[in-house]
Amino acid sequence: MTILLTNAFSDLVIKKETSNIAYVTNQLHTEAEGRHQMPKVEELAYTAYDEQNKVVAGIVGYLMYGSLLVDILWVNKRYRGQGYGKRLIQNLEQEAAQKGAKFSILLAMSFWENLEFYKKQGYVIISTQEGFSNGAKQYLLRKNLQRVVS
Repeated sequence: MTILLTNAFSDLVIKKETSNIAYVTNQLHTEAEGRHQMPKVEELAYTAYDEQNKVVAGIVGYLMYGSLLVDILWVNKRYRGQGYGKRLIQNLEQEAAQKGAKFSILLAMSFWENLEFYKKQGYVIISTQEGFSNGAKQYLLRKNLQRVVS
């Protein structure tokens, strides 16, 4: 999809595409660093492998502006309930805290049934949003990280 936007100064062509997500994200973070003296955003990730070197779990987060944003935590169904998710999130939190993050935030959807897991890791619900498909809810959770540093 392409849209032509016109105003008194210039014409812009707007395209529906995903190929420039990294570029646009980088531009925003670069501006935050330069204009607002914010620290550089850093990707953090850990991956767990089985004995055949197959990925069975992983976590992705971002160290951003003095906080940790946990973006994705996934554990293969076969390995759930064995402590892998807990170890992954602990590694991510510890690294983030050592690099200056004061707290961690994440979003959880009710249909994933992971809310109790996050509560056991010390996260508390700070906001609940309703109105998602099939009656699902979204939870914003937060955890202070000062006590995580070893």
